[in-house]
Amino acid sequence: MTSCDDINKAAVLLVAAHSAYGGHFLTHILNDVNNVNDVIDELAQDPCFIRTYATVETCFTTAVPNYPTKPTDNAYMCCALWAEMDCIKAKDFTCAATEKVRLEQVLATSITFLEGSGQNKHIGEFFKLNKSGDTPLVTGSSSGIGAATVKQFSRAGAHVVITGLYDDQQMSDVTTECRNIAAGGGVLAMAGDVNSESDMHRLVNAAIAKFGRLDVLVNCAGAQKYATITDTSYMDTYRDIMQTNLHSMVYLTHICVDHLAKTRGNIINISSVSAIQPPPNNSPYSMSKVAVNMFTNCMAVELAPKGIRVNSVIPGSTYTNLISSMGVDYESFNAHLASKYPVGRCGMPDDIASAILFLAAPDSSFITGTNLVVDGGHLALNYNTNS
Repeated sequence: MTSCDDINKAAVLLVAAHSAYGGHFLTHILNDVNNVNDVIDELAQDPCFIRTYATVETCFTTAVPNYPTKPTDNAYMCCALWAEMDCIKAKDFTCAATEKVRLEQVLATSITFLEGSGQNKHIGEFFKLNKSGDTPLVTGSSSGIGAATVKQFSRAGAHVVITGLYDDQQMSDVTTECRNIAAGGGVLAMAGDVNSESDMHRLVNAAIAKFGRLDVLVNCAGAQKYATITDTSYMDTYRDIMQTNLHSMVYLTHICVDHLAKTRGNIINISSVSAIQPPPNNSPYSMSKVAVNMFTNCMAVELAPKGIRVNSVIPGSTYTNLISSMGVDYESFNAHLASKYPVGRCGMPDDIASAILFLAAPDSSFITGTNLVVDGGHLALNYNTNS
């Protein structure tokens, strides 16, 4: 009879393999156990599976009572997705077709155990947000949506790369908070101008030197300035906005692709509802965000063969410290916008950051080329009322 410890261990491996391979792995191996050695070779070199396994094992150690340090059943080690990583690397076992039934039984029992104990929900919620060992680089992360994003990544165990235009108090505060809340991950903070190619090279090189990898690129830095086509300075404004909101994003993506390909990482670009519903006297900004959406779609198709997913988040009106620095308090800002949002409030930076982490998570492995609207229903209301 399969022991509870064996069930726990099988559940770890089940969740790890399922997450690392987007849900297709179990069907593949159950249908062809003679292909085990080929898959072992792939697993032993796959950083996604290695990190996923370690993450889920850590979760089980915390979540499941009496979780064993090592399984004692060698046959189980062979069948239940090959158990410990040292065995995988050593290839010190075989898995014959006759053992397929045992594998199916252990996995089925694991699922029953997870569902019956409620641990499946706990582990699912934990892993969706767990980015332990990953390294996200978030531009514009010394304030606003970018700051909320690096904080959420820090809570999820990631090594975060924080950058903003100035090495000021805002960056210092965000850096300190990330270090205080970090769940095992490191923090690198470096000022830099996204419009400076040398600054961006220096930033990426520093991230690789410190953490050895890059898993997520969040292009969050941006600029906004109102202008009408009749303004004498319109073309200057247009060039400045396109440079910051589009060209810098394209360049940083260009220099990060090789690093992201090594980790099968992903890119998340920050757009705006202004790309869909342009406000008056803001054409440079709106055009830049339309271009961001198309850049996202183009890169999703182009980079998919490299294993890189590319998506964008389209925020609605969000109360950030940029708004507060203009002397507008949350109550006033929210009162002005609440009636325009079906959820009855404006957005907050954490609302957008949560969407970014969702897109960065393994559970989103089938999502690419998506421009995800996070606007409290504002565009839906506008569509229905033409207001």
